[in-house]
Amino acid sequence: ESLAAGTPALISDQTPWRDFEKYGAGWVLPLNNMNNFIDCIESFYAADPEEKHLKRKKAREYAVNVNKNSITLKANQALFLRAL
Repeated sequence: ESLAAGTPALISDQTPWRDFEKYGAGWVLPLNNMNNFIDCIESFYAADPEEKHLKRKKAREYAVNVNKNSITLKANQALFLRAL
């Protein structure tokens, strides 16, 4: 949802979504180093408006592409059904 709204996501490497950085849509970091999360947030906050705009655009593009991919949609549905 955040990606579809144009908000880059910062997630742990313990999720199935690990290609955010490859597509410029966000960051995937290990949970064992909280300083990485802090540094990432501070870096995005300090970025210039053009860089932030590009990151937001890439987040939206990523969300659109994921929503078009039926295999990804089925995998996400299965993930949530297992959680129930």
